[in-house]
Amino acid sequence: FRLHFGIEPDKAGQCLADGMEVRAFLGYSGWSAGQLEHELKHNTWVVADIPEDIVQPPHDKALWRRVLAAQGDEWRLLAEEPDDNSLN
Repeated sequence: FRLHFGIEPDKAGQCLADGMEVRAFLGYSGWSAGQLEHELKHNTWVVADIPEDIVQPPHDKALWRRVLAAQGDEWRLLAEEPDDNSLN
């Protein structure tokens, strides 16, 4: 297992050529000074232990749902909610 932050496209290509899996994420999250602490204090984040198998495949679209469901029954209900709420 290797974790790269800000990996260059050529390096990602080499990892793929070497038979490694590459997963890319695009986006940015940032907080002003004290904002994250404030959000944590007001329970706006789900803070959880990271399961050991999170770094192992499969890393499919259900990863977030699996991690959320492991936090208890209330969170499991949210995790199992369909993407289209009209199907609920």
